[in-house]
Amino acid sequence: MLRLTKSYRSVPAIQRFVNAAFAPEMTGDETTRQAQYIPLEEARPGDDSQPALVALPVPKPYGRGGFGALRASAKSIEASLPDAVGAYIAG
Repeated sequence: MLRLTKSYRSVPAIQRFVNAAFAPEMTGDETTRQAQYIPLEEARPGDDSQPALVALPVPKPYGRGGFGALRASAKSIEASLPDAVGAYIAG
């Protein structure tokens, strides 16, 4: 069996993030046919001159739910992301 484990594009910080996010979820459950997660290996050094990951707050995650209640909505989140990313880049 061939396993692709080396990520040549991502810096180690991104690989650690992906490994931490997917390892607990991809448990190799044969009943549900979920694959076993194989961690990514580092292929190049990190770059400490800039952050590898940035978590941006979503400025307007809420839409109007039933009876006027505010609820987080995928549509509202998607609509507000371009402005959030643009503001971060303009910085």
